[in-house]
Amino acid sequence: SVCFDFGDGNHTPGIVGWINYIKKEGLIDKTRLISFRICSVQYDTMKSCYTNILSDSLTFHTDLITEVGEHWRDKIETEIQNCGETAKEVKNLAVNIEIAAGADDESAKKCAAVARAQEQFYYEIDAPFRSWLESIDPTWAISSEQERAAIRRWRETAKRIALRIGQELVESAGTAAIVGRAVKDKNDKERYYSAPDAYRYFKVKLNEIYPKEENND
Repeated sequence: SVCFDFGDGNHTPGIVGWINYIKKEGLIDKTRLISFRICSVQYDTMKSCYTNILSDSLTFHTDLITEVGEHWRDKIETEIQNCGETAKEVKNLAVNIEIAAGADDESAKKCAAVARAQEQFYYEIDAPFRSWLESIDPTWAISSEQERAAIRRWRETAKRIALRIGQELVESAGTAAIVGRAVKDKNDKERYYSAPDAYRYFKVKLNEIYPKEENND
């Protein structure tokens, strides 16, 4: 048997340690993909019972969890953070459109359409992100054209999905949101809200997350 001691505070799953071990021992082919199955349960403390059982799976190159793929893990984390920022901007666009249509700031943020817009972005990037993760070969040389092309490909995909959702939000906005209106903030400073203006600002924010020179945009 093999015991994996990760040290205090390190919560690396045992299965990851096991894969690292057999990888180093040469028991897994270098080109092997591995599929992780993740399971969880929801527990209702009031009813003292489990209310739902959830499961999911993720496939990627085995080297991503070894020292070989260490620099890729940082890059993947960066792209996940970028997706989080993009989702926030999708939400902000939806909020600004609601305000342009006549809602106040607080009610706009709580609007169901705003929540759906953000959820739609996460839903639509899910499958492409999984496919992209599976396509990564951690043995590519650092800063190689293969690596840059892979990152560029994902960023173009994420940005394209966000822009399409943004366009759909504008197209579904009513006449009032298209025309827009002036709104005073708590400092009595006036700002004009309209769906077209909100979309232009949205594109500016996306270009900050995914710079044009990095996306060949």
